Amino acid sequence: MNRHIFLPLMLMIFALTGASLAHAHTDVISSSPASDEHIETSPEYLGLEFGDNVRLMRVNLTDGDGQRVRVDFRPSRESNMDYRIDLPTLKEGHYEVEWRAMADDGHTMTGGFSFHLGGNPDDHKSNEDSGSGHEGHH
Repeated sequence: MNRHIFLPLMLMIFALTGASLAHAHTDVISSSPASDEHIETSPEYLGLEFGDNVRLMRVNLTDGDGQRVRVDFRPSRESNMDYRIDLPTLKEGHYEVEWRAMADDGHTMTGGFSFHLGGNPDDHKSNEDSGSGHEGHH
């Protein structure tokens, strides 16, 4: 292949692959309550802000005893960057949030974090990694 064609072609492939990989690794960039935050009053909602548009597929909230807290969540049909899930009134204690999202290209991401409501936050420690995970295309 002619060197004048080969180099621009390789640069174009690299640019397209890099853009796809960047899109596939979108994470939560902020949340409300924030990761490891100690809050004094029950939050009205759980807020998740992603670095790019994703479809939020699952949100689980569990208390310090490992019991699931019922939240009004339905998987999104359209991609967004910001999500707000209404919460019931929570009692004092430690809470774990787990989420799963899908990028427009089908790549899934998972993550989790914890927060503490009232009392002493040192009474409970998170069992979850507050980071995010990535899975392959489905």
